[in-house]
Amino acid sequence: PTPQTIETAQATLHLEKIKMKGVVLNYDAITRRFSVKGTAIVLDENKKELADNDFSLSAVHAADDASFRLTPTEKSTIKSNEKPVVRAQVTCLDTFSDDTIDCSKAVVDFFIAYKKQIYTEQMETKPKAAAKPAAPTATPPAPSTAKSDSPVTPQKTPAPGAPATDAAVDAPPTAAAPDDTGALQTEDEDDSILGRYQGQAQTTDLSKEFDVDDEIQSVIKPANFTIPDVKPGAPAPTAPPKKDNVKPATPTTRVKPAPPVTTTLVKPVPATPAPAPSKPPVVTKPPVTTPATPTPTIPATPVKTVPADTGKKVDVTPVKSISAITAELVDGTLRYIDQAIGFTDQGKLRNGTSLLEKQRKLNTSAFFEVVYPDRAMYFATFEMAEMIVRLGNKLNDTFNRKLNVSDISSLKGGLAKPHLSHQIGMDADLGYPSTNGKFPQVSTGNGVDSSKYSVAKTFDLFRFAFQQKDIPVARIFVDQNIIKDLCKYAKAAGELAGDKKSAAQVVFDNIQHVAGHGNHFHLRLKCGPGQKTCRDRIYRVMNQCG
Repeated sequence: PTPQTIETAQATLHLEKIKMKGVVLNYDAITRRFSVKGTAIVLDENKKELADNDFSLSAVHAADDASFRLTPTEKSTIKSNEKPVVRAQVTCLDTFSDDTIDCSKAVVDFFIAYKKQIYTEQMETKPKAAAKPAAPTATPPAPSTAKSDSPVTPQKTPAPGAPATDAAVDAPPTAAAPDDTGALQTEDEDDSILGRYQGQAQTTDLSKEFDVDDEIQSVIKPANFTIPDVKPGAPAPTAPPKKDNVKPATPTTRVKPAPPVTTTLVKPVPATPAPAPSKPPVVTKPPVTTPATPTPTIPATPVKTVPADTGKKVDVTPVKSISAITAELVDGTLRYIDQAIGFTDQGKLRNGTSLLEKQRKLNTSAFFEVVYPDRAMYFATFEMAEMIVRLGNKLNDTFNRKLNVSDISSLKGGLAKPHLSHQIGMDADLGYPSTNGKFPQVSTGNGVDSSKYSVAKTFDLFRFAFQQKDIPVARIFVDQNIIKDLCKYAKAAGELAGDKKSAAQVVFDNIQHVAGHGNHFHLRLKCGPGQKTCRDRIYRVMNQCG
């Protein structure tokens, strides 16, 4: 089922208990003024209207400010014990070609306080489409409005007992032909639904939002926030590590801001996924014959590293905001934030972390290898890069082997054939633990070739990945034959009994068969506090080893 609450450090936020009516939103790309007005209606358990109140909020954001607070346009003395009091935070989802912020596409997190309860709703704004010129004889269309009376509701949750997509393969996989047909490799479109954007529900200081309301303050716990507001005029941070010299496909040209536009609030959750091909391609990961860019050379001697590149575990949670795009970690290291924009198969990557650069800096302490650097598909979010470092260290400790890394995302994300996903730096194709090549074909038509990989080390690596609480894993996509082999191993090794059971069950609840993963597994991360512009998918529990 979809979540009904969000637990924050300060309070429980209730979901799906607010109806937003007559919402009108305006954004002026020249003045950067963002305003929204409408009516918030609190609903009871039976969706009956309890109370309502009009609201009007606005703010002008700085050119480099990707998130900001909306404040009331007029002073009000209404308290939350009388009527619902509405506040909001905006997270911008787009940039101009020179990477300055464009808020014509944004996510608005509404916070509504009423009678010692705090509710939240989330809406996404999109530019209003320009009307096509009508034919000379056509009747002029009625003027469009920027109003929305629809409550934000989630998609229907997938049935818990529904079968996994694509049963076990019946024939050994073959190498993929060049992508001339336009078919894309898909993962989970039929087995998941779009969830909320990470947004600012977890990082908004509720005591500041409702600072003059004593009644609601009485239920807000004191807390320190991971990313406090950035003060205007904050000094620019030292630049994070320089990215590899990979040029984008199109030239960077500053786009002149459009005239003032009206945007329409839309439901954030129900979104129709791209249709999957009737026969999902089964692929391997050979290197391309014609390099897209010159293959970078990894230094033969160690290079000076910053704290984040020592190979030691780094807590990825931002503790202090330095600028609109950077934050500081607990050890003082700077990291990019809000890199993943959108969701896995419809989005882009901003200020991507180069795994190849990280490999260079770690040198002999890098227990992972970017196998196909000529593809330039080694850009990730900060979280994904750190997860790969941890998995490599784990594999080295237990198996004396490196983790082989294939595709993550391109420099600026977006569609990169043959993948439909891999668009926001939160997906990575990784090799199974093996002493028989980098990406050996483990799954065959008759099961698995046990000489090609270690089932014990694979299970150990998957369990370790799901145990990284500061970098939560959403899903691992593998081949059905390998799932069966992992289940057989776990039962024989006693992993599903006693104190070990809960950790093992998490693995089998969240691994899923997708055709084409017989020679590598696909790791997908959840959005986290450092990725407000990222949108999660909601998955059903698989229970693959019941």
